[in-house]
Amino acid sequence: TRPGGMRRHAVLPVAALLATVTALLAVSRAAAAEAAANGGLVVEAYGEQQLARAVQHAESNAMQADVAALSFAEVEYVRALRRRIHAVPGVLYEEHNASRIVREALQELGIPYRHPVAVTGVVAEVGHGEPIVILRADLDGLPVREDVEVPFRSEIAGKMHACGHDAHSAMLLGAAKILKERADAGQLRGTVRLVWQPAEEGGAGAARMISEGAAEGASAAAMVHTWSGLPTGVVASRGGPIAAASGKFVATIRGVGGHAAQPHRARDPVVAAAALVQALQLAVSRLSDPLEPVVLSVTRLVAGGGALNVIPNEAVVGGSFRAMSKSAHLALRSAIERAARTIADAHGCEAELDFLDAAVHTTALGDTWTTKMYPPVVNSHALVEVAKRAVTTAFGASAWREMPPLMIGEDFSFFCEEMPCVMLFSGHRKPGDADGEHTGSAHHAPTFEIDEDSLPYGMGALVGTALAMLEDESVCRPHGVEMAGGGGFQGRAVQDEFELARAAARSFGS
Repeated sequence: TRPGGMRRHAVLPVAALLATVTALLAVSRAAAAEAAANGGLVVEAYGEQQLARAVQHAESNAMQADVAALSFAEVEYVRALRRRIHAVPGVLYEEHNASRIVREALQELGIPYRHPVAVTGVVAEVGHGEPIVILRADLDGLPVREDVEVPFRSEIAGKMHACGHDAHSAMLLGAAKILKERADAGQLRGTVRLVWQPAEEGGAGAARMISEGAAEGASAAAMVHTWSGLPTGVVASRGGPIAAASGKFVATIRGVGGHAAQPHRARDPVVAAAALVQALQLAVSRLSDPLEPVVLSVTRLVAGGGALNVIPNEAVVGGSFRAMSKSAHLALRSAIERAARTIADAHGCEAELDFLDAAVHTTALGDTWTTKMYPPVVNSHALVEVAKRAVTTAFGASAWREMPPLMIGEDFSFFCEEMPCVMLFSGHRKPGDADGEHTGSAHHAPTFEIDEDSLPYGMGALVGTALAMLEDESVCRPHGVEMAGGGGFQGRAVQDEFELARAAARSFGS
């Protein structure tokens, strides 16, 4: 029992011993009852089977109770990996440095992997057999110039890990190490598939990973996102919708330019664009169900740029739109398109809409990728309960909170369309940052930082949830099967989204 290692080596045997003694007492009572019912004849097989199941259950409970100790024991390992990844960020299918660090760590752990998947993605597995459950992390950074003075600050100009994906990838490596030790000891029932994906920040990397086999045969999936709105030591989630469907739009209004002194000779796209900005607000306040969370934000309004006495030929309106259900999101898309075309026509102009859901991009190394709209993340209620039990068993009841729905977009949603899923949030708010709004912890800010003391909690949530999912197969379902009661799995409905959008548009009336 070396310093710092006592709990790791002592808790598991003690917990297993206590649980096994309890199990033996239960089995002896059951065996006695069986003997009485059979006129004194004790069926040995009955006792042996019950004891085997009880001991297996005891071992599982002991591992869950020891998750905290195991996670804290690996914190320095994870911290070092997180800092290495943080220093070399890549964006949108250019995460080659992070991918290399992940692969090197897996090689050192003796965990086989598959690469490349979706250009820079990595897929590995520990354990064997079924069920197969997925733990997922993202690799990509953001096009943000880091403004944090730390020894491991970004070495890549204009790029930064400003959303915690470096921590996500490192915590999954820490979880991989712990789970590999369990598997080598014969204490892992089934297979944990470890997925490091590229391009969460707008490139739909999860969808491409799935298309290249990352979800094949899996029954459930889980992920952890660091979160500045929660303090270190807290993990949170909720059943049902937790992250919004997310899309973007660009409306180009084309008119006829002219002299500002003679607007009647022109077809002014600026006035049409201004009217469109106002009208789009009606899509939320008057065309959407007030009980349905919907957000539409115009973030771009561009026109002219030359002389101030010239009416330009075109104006551009752009922004994002979000909803907590796929149907509401598609309806909002239709409302945007209808408003743009109608208002442009009323001003003698034409509108061209681009929802950026099929745009093809090319990386610096020549790899191509296509944008997609993100569906909502809908958590399985059953898996949230499983994760809650795992977290509270490991870290105590105070470590869990109910999470309100968020209007952020997250491409983990593509996994949720394939199988039951749970998205967890691990707090990384530093002490003294009481309201979580300090720029030092704000996501996507150049001053983004995380409290590295939070790393064991996210890692422990991954490990505990994976173990719990493997132990409780009732929360998993075969690929493509809807969960009873709509427990979060969105299913694989084969429907044309264009037809859904048209139907949604018709529901708005004229």
